Amino acid sequence: MAAIETAFSWSFWPLVVAAGTGPTYCGFASGQRLPLVFTLVGVGLIVVAGTAEQIFPRRPDTNALTDRQSINDLAHALIGGQIGERLGALVFLTLAAGVAGGMSGLVGHALWPSGWPLVGQIVLVIVVADGLDYWKHRFLHTVPALWRIHALHHGITQLHVLKSARNHFLDVLSRFPMVYAPLVVLGTPAPIIFWYTSFISVL
Repeated sequence: MAAIETAFSWSFWPLVVAAGTGPTYCGFASGQRLPLVFTLVGVGLIVVAGTAEQIFPRRPDTNALTDRQSINDLAHALIGGQIGERLGALVFLTLAAGVAGGMSGLVGHALWPSGWPLVGQIVLVIVVADGLDYWKHRFLHTVPALWRIHALHHGITQLHVLKSARNHFLDVLSRFPMVYAPLVVLGTPAPIIFWYTSFISVL
């Protein structure tokens, strides 16, 4: 049994990456709506990881099914997704799209290298967006007013897959002006941004 657990622990992460990127690519290639693809893949990954935690628990005393905070975690996930993401997309991405149009009009083309191969654009968006996200996360930890919001994410008694969704809706909202809006201003195509979103959900 120990050998099986060891083999599983080493192979699970590559399998999760494949399980996230494979369906995402198929969804994009078949022309499905990007938010639908992202939602289905995200829910699927949570189910897969949650099932793995039940079969091979790292700590027997850590269990999403018995954790009293799990209901709150799911509630924060729904509220953050429905309010934080929708409000962020409506306000900040709309404004950013207007700025992007003005900038492309000034320079005669979009700033984003849309002519690059898909893989090159995905690598570039991960580098740029993760750099922006680093500073966003640093501000959340160092600015007292922002830490009061972000502290919810760290105020846990157990660690399991549902904790990834334990975020204040303002925490979710902050990703839009600080990460996604700059990408839109640069003229990053929507599928490339969704590829980044898919990768950070997996990684």
